[in-house]
Parts: sequence; structure tokens; C-alpha cells
Amino acid sequence: MFFHRQLSTETAPFTVVGTPTISTSTKKTGAGSLSVDGTSGNVDGIIYRDTVTASNTFTIEAWIYVPSANQANASDNAYAVYVDGYGVFVDYQSTGFDIFFAVGPGTAAENLTLQSYNTWHHVGIESDGSDYYGFMNGTLINNQTTSSTGFVNALVSVGLRGDDYENGIRGFTGFIDQVRVSNILRYNANFTPPTTEFVDDANTV
Repeated sequence: MFFHRQLSTETAPFTVVGTPTISTSTKKTGAGSLSVDGTSGNVDGIIYRDTVTASNTFTIEAWIYVPSANQANASDNAYAVYVDGYGVFVDYQSTGFDIFFAVGPGTAAENLTLQSYNTWHHVGIESDGSDYYGFMNGTLINNQTTSSTGFVNALVSVGLRGDDYENGIRGFTGFIDQVRVSNILRYNANFTPPTTEFVDDANTV
């Protein structure tokens, strides 16, 4: 799948949770980004109704912007993007945030280097069926050997974890832009993150 920014003008192919909005002032590319508030037990986000399928090889990526304001009230394990056990989530700290990669149901890998607030970061997780690769701003920061069977008819959640948000937990606080799920390895080594809008292609699911 491929997250378009012109959500407010399209027939919504998704279920809205809470009150996410489109920010035209804080965005990576295009007309705007998705703005979500996960503070004080609130959860905002969207869950795409169109399901996606990828075998044991896939890439999940997005641009995220985490503001420093109000992070003391933000939810931990806050998911920016989630697909059937796989995705990227953050924990908020006083001087920056930790990045985690969900590498299958109940399994997560952490990067111990705090990331900066108030700037855009490209995040991504890939699998080739036997290894996972976690990227931050084009740099491989986590790699582990873990088998994957991919996902079939899976829902894509942006700003929350779609199977676990009813109790006001795991909601992301910040801005999300350019979410893409692919059925190939887009990278698997250090790379320069794309700074233009994604273009739909045969490997975008």
C-alpha cells in the first residue's frame, strides 16, 4: 500500500480512529502529513480497509516527526505504522526517543541510541525471510536472524497498533508522511532516504 497525503479530498479507503488531522505546516513532502495525538490516553490514527499481502520478503517504511512538546504524557510503545505484527514504534524519553522494530508477533528489536525530536526521520523495516533489517535515516541500525512468513490480507495501521488500541494505549504522537508497504527488499544496506513523494509501482502492495 501507499499512503497518499491528499486524504481529505479522496474517498476514504480507511477507518478513522479518534480525530487525526492533516497538517499542511509540518510535512515531509506533498500537501500535508497525518497529525496524530497519543497523549493522556488518547489514540488517533487510520486503519486501511484494503488489505495487503506479502510473502516472506517485504519492506515497511515511513517518515515520522516526533515533537518534543507533551511527550511526558505520551503513550509508550507508540506505533507509527503497524502491519500484522511488523512495524515501527517509539518510546518517548526526556531528551529524545527510542526506536523499536516489531519483527513478528510479540517480538521487538530496540536501538539504544536516542533519536532527536522536532525533525523528520525516515524509518524502515525489511525482511528477506530469514533476516530482519531496521533502518533509521538510511542507516542500518538493527539486524537479526529471525524467520518470517510475511502477512496475508493484513490491515495497515498508521498512528496506532490496529489490533490493540481500544484501551488508549500505543498511540503515536506526532506527524507521519509517506507510508509505503512493498513486497520486495527496497534497501537491505545503507541508503539515502528518498526525499520526494513515493511513486506507486508493481512492488507496492
